[in-house]
Amino acid sequence: DRIDAILTGFPIQCLMAHKEDIFQKLESLEGVDYEYGMPFVIKQFPAGMATVNKIRAYISQLRFYGFDPDFVIVDYIGEMQDIPGLPTHESRERIVRDLRGMAEEEQIFVAVAMQPNRDSRETQKSEKGRIEEEHLADSFGQIRPLDGCVSLNQNDSENHLGLARGYVIKERDGKSRYQFYLKFDKENLRITEISHHKYREMLNCHKEYVSEEVKIDQVVGGWAPSAEEDKEE
Repeated sequence: DRIDAILTGFPIQCLMAHKEDIFQKLESLEGVDYEYGMPFVIKQFPAGMATVNKIRAYISQLRFYGFDPDFVIVDYIGEMQDIPGLPTHESRERIVRDLRGMAEEEQIFVAVAMQPNRDSRETQKSEKGRIEEEHLADSFGQIRPLDGCVSLNQNDSENHLGLARGYVIKERDGKSRYQFYLKFDKENLRITEISHHKYREMLNCHKEYVSEEVKIDQVVGGWAPSAEEDKEE
């Protein structure tokens, strides 16, 4: 459902009502030829059962049936099976390392999702607060094997406006420690990069609107004489 909404632009709550339109739009996507099979495959493993070897075996199975993936997205590390006999933090770091090894051997791009820890919530409340490597849940060491790592950051105002900040924590072969700006479409779940100017413009408009609302509340909610005081006058 999420991918259908992202690819076609239809609201995720209304997919069934536009089923035929969605089929037509998916068939007309640029660069996709359904005669040669599906452009991507979604595989769900039971929670806590996926291992790097199982993913590797599944890729081999796909290739046997004629589908050779360019990239693999693992969502997410915390849902994979921990390595027996290892503490959680060591297991998670080993899994990331093994996934990187698989990417090199299979010659495919691999992206993984990771969850932040509880401290990251407080960190993101300010406009400049952002998730760093120390905010990764279960193991700080998960970032070590990665070639690149990006965090998605959002405070309450940004969430209300559908805005967010991406922060490049690590980039092995390029620039790191910089921020970029994103817009979330809550209807179809699309994420789009926007300029800093556009980001500031949307944020400032919201602040001005809130400021005006506060002024109106103060006027409306100000002092007024009670019924008894009116009688006395």
